[in-house]
Amino acid sequence: MQKLAKRILKIAMFGVLTLAVRHDLLAQPQGHPHEPPHPEMLPAVEPQHSPLTIETLEQWALERNPTLAQAAAQIRISQGRALGAGLYPNPSAGYVAEQIGAEGTAGEFQGMFVEQEFVTAGKLRLSRAKYVSEAQQARLQWEAQRFRVLSSVRRAFYQALVTQQQVLVRKELVKNADEALTTTRGLVNVGQANRPDLLQAEVQKHRIDAELRAAERQYRGHWRALAAYAGISDLAPTPLAGRLEVSEADKLDGDTVLHELLQTTPELQVAWAEIERDRLALRREMVEPIPNILVRGETGYNFEARDAVAGISVGMRLPIFDKNQGSIMQARAELARAEAEVARIDLTLRRKFGERFGDYEAAGASRDASDFGNAQGPRSLRKLSGGVQESPGGLAPGTCCPAGVFSTDRRVFGSDSGATRRRSRDYRDVSGRRPGCSPHTGAARPPGIDATAAIKKLARLL
Repeated sequence: MQKLAKRILKIAMFGVLTLAVRHDLLAQPQGHPHEPPHPEMLPAVEPQHSPLTIETLEQWALERNPTLAQAAAQIRISQGRALGAGLYPNPSAGYVAEQIGAEGTAGEFQGMFVEQEFVTAGKLRLSRAKYVSEAQQARLQWEAQRFRVLSSVRRAFYQALVTQQQVLVRKELVKNADEALTTTRGLVNVGQANRPDLLQAEVQKHRIDAELRAAERQYRGHWRALAAYAGISDLAPTPLAGRLEVSEADKLDGDTVLHELLQTTPELQVAWAEIERDRLALRREMVEPIPNILVRGETGYNFEARDAVAGISVGMRLPIFDKNQGSIMQARAELARAEAEVARIDLTLRRKFGERFGDYEAAGASRDASDFGNAQGPRSLRKLSGGVQESPGGLAPGTCCPAGVFSTDRRVFGSDSGATRRRSRDYRDVSGRRPGCSPHTGAARPPGIDATAAIKKLARLL
């Protein structure tokens, strides 16, 4: 009988240890082929001597933006929770001594015990599945943050590109104003222009100088924002290479973009992942009242009987009063809230899409109108410039002075600058894409009047 009890105890202890090792191996985290990289110390960025493209800035942002490192860390936090939730409970072991000193002996019983809790109803599997779903949700949130970073970089890039173009246009206008002021002074000296003409030329020169300084300050501000989004705060201003014109192939169809948005947006995917997690959490709470089994085995020496003995006990907690009713009610409410969140996000995305796509279509209509004005502007400028004719007596009667020609020229350039700003809004579309931009797209000047050719022609006429 004693040998049989010892054999049963050994078998129970072996089964406990085997089960613990098996569940420890099964609970090891599995790798994911698209897992975000761990944050590392990245080398400093070399000074750029060639124009920067949007692809380079996007790559820098993905490597250095701290919000992506935070989102990647959240994924590993959830993976750690999944690992801990799936591990089997550790066994307990200890020494037992009963009735020590009875009748001058060491005690009635001296020995050791091993105790193990056996989890029932698949509680560990459900707990692990719940946190694995949470890790998947964290991965989708990382993907959503990646889209936010890329969208911010693209928006900041085109804002900086627009202001860079505006600086170039205003520099051309400054040259034009200098030439007009010099010519007007010469005409005043020979009596072919009066003081009001000279004053008008000086006022226009000061105005365009102020506009150039304002454009340069705005460009520096947009450049700092772009460098911050790229994760390189000390990046020196560098020329940007990109294009602002939008071709017919780049135009977006509202229904197609909306369908693609609702199918691929990480925000909806995160909400659906939250529903799956809450469903698993509800299942886990519903099996919580099913009691686990507690097994305890003992072996030792009975000094009263002077023989080796063994014992075993099995017990469980009875769910009489607490049947986990409160946690089950909470889990059901969280599941209902998550299902309503999906509907809320769907409606919010549709509303925001309607607003943004309306702005996109309005910008396209404004661009078409400005393109017509830009096509007519050079023709009108040539006609006006043709009125500046030299004659032996000076300016021919009915012709305009250089200051008037420069004023018209400046309005044409201003129209081109406004068209440049409107084209930049075409790139802030709701899909987060860059129409017509491929990895091999080079820099291109926005369509409009040729500033250099117009100024040279005006100088020859004057």
